[in-house]
Amino acid sequence: HLQDRSLSMNVKVKNRKAVEGRLGAFVEDIIVPPDLVDNICMAPVDEAYLEYLSILARKMAFVSGDGATPGDGFVSATRDIEPELRRLQTKAVQRVREFLLQRIQTLKRPKTNVQILQHSVLLKFRYFEEFLVTAAPDVAREVMMTYAATVQKIFHSHLKTYVSDLMKLHQDVASKDDVLVAEENKVKGLFSSRAGPKSDANVF
Repeated sequence: HLQDRSLSMNVKVKNRKAVEGRLGAFVEDIIVPPDLVDNICMAPVDEAYLEYLSILARKMAFVSGDGATPGDGFVSATRDIEPELRRLQTKAVQRVREFLLQRIQTLKRPKTNVQILQHSVLLKFRYFEEFLVTAAPDVAREVMMTYAATVQKIFHSHLKTYVSDLMKLHQDVASKDDVLVAEENKVKGLFSSRAGPKSDANVF
């Protein structure tokens, strides 16, 4: 009997640890730490902000059904926390949208190196666009259309300037040639109209 009781206790301990582990993982997935709220709402939108969004996205995926199912027994808790996560996600979408639109706006500044800005800023923060596609597809579409329209205008302006410079260069070369020909004709005219030397017979 003592052996049976020992086996029974071991089973109970293992079951308890399993439940505690599962509960701990669940709490970790749904809890919204105060520092995450502060960072999403007030921290600078920079490279560190990428990690805050990643954490928020994982929690949103969990409470939306990817991590918890009706059979889990924890659905009521996810329903309680989901509205708070939604509000936090809305704030994140707002801040990411403003950040991206401001960076796109800088492309319009004169003498801006578009390629450098694309690689150093827009590509570095490409997860922001991925986040918007999942969290707010309409906002993601707005940002993408704004970017496409801005880049199109920039390249059109550059192309127009390039063609204009080529035309000016062509006109300048033509003008120089014309002047050169005119000068040559002028010189030839001077020599051709010059009186020849007088005959020695007429000197006296």
